[in-house]
Amino acid sequence: MPRFSYVAKNDTGAEIKGVESAVSRDTLADQLANRGLYLVKANSGSLSGIHIERITRKDLVVFTSQLLPVVATGVPLLTGLEDLEATVEKQKLRNVVRGLRAGLERGSSLSDSMARYPSVFTDVYVNTVRAGEESGKLEEALAELRDFLEWQLDMRQRIRNILAYPIMVVGALLALNVVIVTIAIPRFQSVYASLQNNQDFDLPLPTRFVLAYSTLFTEYLPAVTLVLLGATILFLLWIGTSAGRVSWDRLKLRIPIFGELLRKVSFSRFAHHFGTMYGSGVSVTQCLEVVKGAVGNAYIAQVVGYVNRRVLSGQPLAVAMRETGEFPSVVVQMVGTAERTGRMEEALQSVIRFFDREVDSTVRRVTTYMGRILLAFLAGVLVLMGTAFYLPLFRLINSIQ
Repeated sequence: MPRFSYVAKNDTGAEIKGVESAVSRDTLADQLANRGLYLVKANSGSLSGIHIERITRKDLVVFTSQLLPVVATGVPLLTGLEDLEATVEKQKLRNVVRGLRAGLERGSSLSDSMARYPSVFTDVYVNTVRAGEESGKLEEALAELRDFLEWQLDMRQRIRNILAYPIMVVGALLALNVVIVTIAIPRFQSVYASLQNNQDFDLPLPTRFVLAYSTLFTEYLPAVTLVLLGATILFLLWIGTSAGRVSWDRLKLRIPIFGELLRKVSFSRFAHHFGTMYGSGVSVTQCLEVVKGAVGNAYIAQVVGYVNRRVLSGQPLAVAMRETGEFPSVVVQMVGTAERTGRMEEALQSVIRFFDREVDSTVRRVTTYMGRILLAFLAGVLVLMGTAFYLPLFRLINSIQ
């Protein structure tokens, strides 16, 4: 019988590691569930037992979409989860579903059972489900989560599409740099040196610059590597501090072109997270507290934290948002009107649509500008290199004539 090294969680969410014999992972999960433990991952110790599956956002979208009709049709959650467990393909997700079922059998709520798997179910997910359970609107909460997770997938794909072209061009520039420094410049360097020894002939500035650049990365490569490595370590240590992370994330928002996109993406995340939770019955202050850690930018998170503190002290949400100076005025006006009319949920949907339109238009603008800028930069590098290589020869020919 194989022996598994496993990681499990108890009712309080604490991780427990151990080794136990079982016929299969499913049997191991059942054995642990009988002791109030929920299997997270297991490894049999053999090559075939290596467990490298990862639960992705797409998996979570599928799980939520499958759980939604269970709740909508009134099927008991235990029965529905048992059916889901039989249809799930990934072993790791199957273990999670089994853990949810075991939690329900022990008397825990669905949200409390989900909270034991923070690597799978975020705070937004758990709090939305909890609000749906408490308000009797679990079906609506799951529908909100499904739409929200689909939006997250779409947003991530769009950001990847934006970054694909710049990464490709930067890779081409790095390859060009290696070719120029290691092949092209050395072949011309002896000719340039003989020309420079002639007192009547001075090398042009572009040529001197390229030669100095080549010398830096050939003769002083170890020193340059150490400096770059040291600077990278210092930078990582700096952004590892809370103050450094806030300062760096605030600086990123000031980058031309990209900063505008990063700001709108962060506020779009804020709107979607806030709208999803509020629409499921979560209080404003609790929404702000959870959303603070989900906007993806430490500076914007600090702004949301300030808004939350002002709301807790009795300040209207719109007034607190206006005080930060970061939220668009049209969004502040919509929230202020909603607070006066009591139609906050409709206003949040309008805010979500506003930021989605803003992100779409900014994505198109950034893509257009970035393509032009990178092409111009690449052309500039090629012109510089061509000028540096051949201008001395042209000058020499003219001097001879």
